[in-house]
Order: sequence, then structure tokens, then C-alpha cells
Amino acid sequence: MDEIPWQDTANAQASVAQEAVFEAHAAASEIELALRRRAAEIAVWQPEPGELSPKEPLVVFTVGQERWGIALRWVREVIAKPPLRAIPGTPRWVQGVALYRGGIVALVDFKEFMDLPGPAVATPWVVLLQGQGAELGLAVQALEGCGEVDLAELAQSRNGEGPGMTSARVALLGITADRLAVIDGARLLGSPDLVVNQLA
Repeated sequence: MDEIPWQDTANAQASVAQEAVFEAHAAASEIELALRRRAAEIAVWQPEPGELSPKEPLVVFTVGQERWGIALRWVREVIAKPPLRAIPGTPRWVQGVALYRGGIVALVDFKEFMDLPGPAVATPWVVLLQGQGAELGLAVQALEGCGEVDLAELAQSRNGEGPGMTSARVALLGITADRLAVIDGARLLGSPDLVVNQLA
């Protein structure tokens, strides 16, 4: 019976393993290069306040039958609604204030603030927004998740029909073809109707 050429077998296995390592390193380098290119593209493009990037990630939520989205850059966190303390003399859309992570946050009923038609709805979720020197929580009915929008594809329809279009406090960038209303985070956070410091 012939002896097994174990040395040749070991050398072959080592060669295969070495090739696999080289291929893994090459793949990792390609991924790193792609990430660096993407980071460079983002660094070069600097949006104006309130403007969406060509492909901007959004947090999408629903109120009633309507879908709404706001750029992820304005979203600090999404949480279940915490216990509230009512504040007398505030507008009807202010549900109250909550203690959260050592600070006081005003919670706004999005449906009431946007004067949306229809019966009142439960709002168990809060989209915490931060920016423009302000911080507030939007109390919403349901969370859809994350999405992405192309600014060029938005229907610029602030004067047309659509969810919330009859509200004097509307702050929309536009509506997508699939009826997602995209909120202007800068205008919303800068609204004089939402002065958080006075509510706290």
C-alpha cells in the first residue's frame, strides 16, 4: 500500500488557506475603499438648512391614514411615550412635558398641530426631534420605520392638495409619488408655535 504524501497534502492545504486569506483581505480593502468614497461624497456635499440630500434617509410614521417622513438628521431618538405632566395654558396640540434623560421635553400631538381631519387617535410613540436650538417630541400614532427620498422626485405641492395642506402651520418639503408627505424639519423646529423653552 502506497504511503500518503502527507507533506504534499499539508502544503496544498496551506496554499489554499493562504489564497483564501488574500481574497478576504482584497474584499475587505474593496469595502473600505467604497466606504471612503461614499464618505468623501457626503463630505463634499453640504446641504442648506432644511434641504434634503439627493438620497436622504427618513423616519416614517403614520397619523390616521396619512404617511409622514422627516429627515433622520433631525431625529434624536424614537421612543415609547413616557409619563406626561400637563401644563395649563398651553395650546391644544401640546400634550404636556416629560422628563427624559435628565431633561424636559415638550410633547406635541402631531395630528392636532397639523389640523388634520378625522377623530382623535392614540399616540403611543414619540419621535424626538433636535435642531435649530430646539428640542421637542412629536407624538404619533404608529411607526413605519426608515425610508429614503430623492429631493428631485418630490412633488413640490405646498399649494396643492395633500395631507395637512390646509394647515397654517404646514412645514412640508413636498409629497412623493407614493403619497409620503416629507416634513421640513428646520421649519418645524423653528416654528413660533413650538417654543419649547416657554413650555418648560
